[in-house]
Amino acid sequence: MLYLAEAFEHGSDVVEPDPHHAMVWRRKAAEAEEVQAMLDVAINLEVGRETLEPNPYEADSWYRKAAERGNTEAMLKLAFYLEQGVGVDKADPSEAVVSRRSAKPSQSDA
Repeated sequence: MLYLAEAFEHGSDVVEPDPHHAMVWRRKAAEAEEVQAMLDVAINLEVGRETLEPNPYEADSWYRKAAERGNTEAMLKLAFYLEQGVGVDKADPSEAVVSRRSAKPSQSDA
């Protein structure tokens, strides 16, 4: 499904670029537990790309889902969100530290 989202995002021999359909397929891929799609949806929601208004609360939710599945980029973004109090009602600094520490070992493996 993520490949279909990419095809709609950039266009291909078969489809014209269509940001709306790209996000529809990206969300379907995220809901089907594709971790990279979860991260992509979160990033799009964070900055308001691809026909979306910025929504830090929903972005936080997708960052959490991706982080829980081991995505280090999502862990770091979640730590930033927690430190800054973005997308959350009240930041817990200890949770941000745990998130950053969790992400560090995996980064060296990349």
